[in-house]
Amino acid sequence: MKKLVLAALILVSAVAHAAFFDSGQGARPTGLGEAFVAVADDANAMYYNPAGMIQIKMISTTATYTGYMEGLSDSFAAIVVPVPGYGAIGISWLGLTAASSYSESTLKVAYAYPITKQYTVGLALKLLSKSYTLDSVASGNPFFSATSASGLGIDASFFGKLTDEIALGASIENINVPDINVGSSDPVPMNIRVGGRYKLDRSLLVALEGDLSGEDAKIKGGSEYWLDSGLLKELGVGNSELGFRGGVGYGNNSYLNVDLGFSFYLPSKIVDLRFDYSFTMPLMYIEGAGTHRFSICITEPRPAFNL
Repeated sequence: MKKLVLAALILVSAVAHAAFFDSGQGARPTGLGEAFVAVADDANAMYYNPAGMIQIKMISTTATYTGYMEGLSDSFAAIVVPVPGYGAIGISWLGLTAASSYSESTLKVAYAYPITKQYTVGLALKLLSKSYTLDSVASGNPFFSATSASGLGIDASFFGKLTDEIALGASIENINVPDINVGSSDPVPMNIRVGGRYKLDRSLLVALEGDLSGEDAKIKGGSEYWLDSGLLKELGVGNSELGFRGGVGYGNNSYLNVDLGFSFYLPSKIVDLRFDYSFTMPLMYIEGAGTHRFSICITEPRPAFNL
């Protein structure tokens, strides 16, 4: 019976939202308040704006673990491979589990193509799947006559680097509004992201983004600062760098989040490593239930993100 109750609760997974709800991924982007559509300069671009992959000059990978409330977590992994003269390709996987009774997965393949030196377009195809694990009580409920479903989603994106300091980004996700139907209609809403970023100097950037998904409208903003590596060298940690970031998101339906995060970047002759952490605190719902994210980014021995 306990599993039946949990299954009913998570039918609207990711905290009382529809399946495949956009909860954000990557500790660096979420530390920026999820204002990443116009930043998109590491492998997290696969989630926010595949067109931004054009900025990645070396093979880049990332993996993220997110812990929500008890029994609810997700994992995200992505790899981006630049193709000189032809753009970049990427593949990612996102999986969510809830109390061992419900799971979602998204397998995504994307391509970024430079239409000019300044402007890039991206196209992504993704396989969306979800399934339930039922106990003997739930299996007798006609609502659960089907326990799994899948469908294809289509995303399109844009990235424009107007100057060295200013960039714009846009992404339209689930253009075809796929219906991942298990017993009743459950369409995945179209999600639109539009934003810009401005680099004040080599180490400081600010970003702003607006999101629209179904009836949910949000505005998000964040800033990132990288500490001068010269100071860290004096502390005996070589060419490593520390990054700090913060962000905020506000929207309808009781959406108000505050985000904080940091990174430790460690270059080497073999691979470059970046360890990211972020903490998200919702201020208008689920009081006290903050979200922790941990990411690792691995690239060839050269930064794949623009400092």
